[in-house]
Amino acid sequence: MSSSKYLAGSAKPSGGSQFEVYQWYYFRVSGLLLVFLAFFHLWLNHVQTEVGTLSYELVTSRLRAFPILKVADFLLLALGLSHGVLGIKNLIDDHVHQAGRRALWLTALIVLFSVFLIAGTAVLWTLEV
Repeated sequence: MSSSKYLAGSAKPSGGSQFEVYQWYYFRVSGLLLVFLAFFHLWLNHVQTEVGTLSYELVTSRLRAFPILKVADFLLLALGLSHGVLGIKNLIDDHVHQAGRRALWLTALIVLFSVFLIAGTAVLWTLEV
């Protein structure tokens, strides 16, 4: 008997809730954006910059001269965290079968996500540049 919710070899999700469909698309879009943002970050900080010259002063002067870098860094932070959190949410959904424990783990995950996103955003946007 085959499941109506899973089609082997299907490129798109079949069945499930609307949230799962949006999550499927979000994983693909955020993953693609993360690849470009990560390569840009690596190029800027490790290829474009002379080894040993990367310092706090250099980073703050770049952020002062090019404010769009704050947006790029925020996108890297937010997309990376949310992409990872949704992946861990899938693991919790797949492996934690008791409703109470699942709720506990998902609550802890949301709290950690919020703390890291707020802390990272605060550091990025209140940095003295």
